[in-house]
Amino acid sequence: MPRYKTGSHQNPLVNQLTTLGLTQQESIILIALLQLGRDARSGEIAQAAHVDQSGTHKALSALHKKGLVSKLSKGAGRGWDYFFANDPRQTLPHLVDRQSEALQRELEQKRALADPLAGLLNQMERQEVTVPEVRFFEGIEGLIQIHEDIAATAQGEVFSYLYDTYDKEQGEWERFQRYFRKNYEPKVIKRGLKFRTIFPPPDKQVDSFSQVSNRPGYEARYLSKGEQVTASFVATYDDKTILFSFEGRKAGLIIKDETIAKTHRWLLEEKWENAVPVGNKPKVA
Repeated sequence: MPRYKTGSHQNPLVNQLTTLGLTQQESIILIALLQLGRDARSGEIAQAAHVDQSGTHKALSALHKKGLVSKLSKGAGRGWDYFFANDPRQTLPHLVDRQSEALQRELEQKRALADPLAGLLNQMERQEVTVPEVRFFEGIEGLIQIHEDIAATAQGEVFSYLYDTYDKEQGEWERFQRYFRKNYEPKVIKRGLKFRTIFPPPDKQVDSFSQVSNRPGYEARYLSKGEQVTASFVATYDDKTILFSFEGRKAGLIIKDETIAKTHRWLLEEKWENAVPVGNKPKVA
């Protein structure tokens, strides 16, 4: 590999890596680690890359999550963390594939909104439409607020699709799980709410399934193996629709509009008819 000055902003490899979705600092750190050609601690990597150590820690963490860098511990006790670059001939194409999959999921979510929104715009031409009420939510706090709305306002059945692939390394997910068990579940059980949920195929990791499988008034089905899944939470109840993505920014909406809610319920019913029943107490392998 050509020996460029790693910290230089003129490094053409840095510019090319940023086109693949890496930040400039992540690109600099990755190149420095590849040039070292062995595992190294963050301080040594920072020195080789001419980057401050705090920035190096942040970049290494991001590269590790993207699968471009691996981490191992050496020494007694907890030891020291050492990092080494994975083979870029494998990791960079895989990174692009994951980005492509994320874009595909985003497009599918947009397509799910396209038809009802087209109908609304058509009604606007005839001045017959009321603009939907839309609320935006972000992160774990937003996900908790969304569930609070379900627990407090839902009157009819809550029909949903759930694939909760949240970053389990983050303590905030544990916070949501505690809220789900101690606050949300008692409220919906007390109100006697009915639920139907579609889960990904059982070979996928689904944390929430074990929490809700024994809940009174709850029915679940699995998508068939091989069917494409998206890392999201989609639900309808009454005249409301929830769209929440667990990818990237981890954010979502509650849309209050009868037409949009009916459309998403129809889409979920289509999935439900083709899904696999799992009984009242299904087991996850």
